[in-house]
Amino acid sequence: MHNRTTTPPPASCPIWCTQQHTASHPDHTRDVGMWDLGRSTIEAFLHQAAGHDRAPVVRVMFGPDWAPAEVLDVPVEMAAKLGDVIRLLSIRTYSEFGQALTRAAALAGKESAR
Repeated sequence: MHNRTTTPPPASCPIWCTQQHTASHPDHTRDVGMWDLGRSTIEAFLHQAAGHDRAPVVRVMFGPDWAPAEVLDVPVEMAAKLGDVIRLLSIRTYSEFGQALTRAAALAGKESAR
């Protein structure tokens, strides 16, 4: 059993926050999903930095199990729209859609390198 000193959530803590606030973890968070894919894990949660006036984001962490190597912060509105698009895809088209996004990003990177 961990005996951590917790601090009460700040008065401005969003209603959706489920974080046990500590001095070392003052940010607002709420888990929204986790997917174990065998050798990799994807985690998604709502996140907002404490003490900042930034809007919350959907933070997606992914990589080898228990060691997420990548972090992607997606604006909430964009996450909702991307969720709508993904729900339209079939099993076969998920991979194709992912490849198209990766290809578009690579092409844009080549253009900016000119």
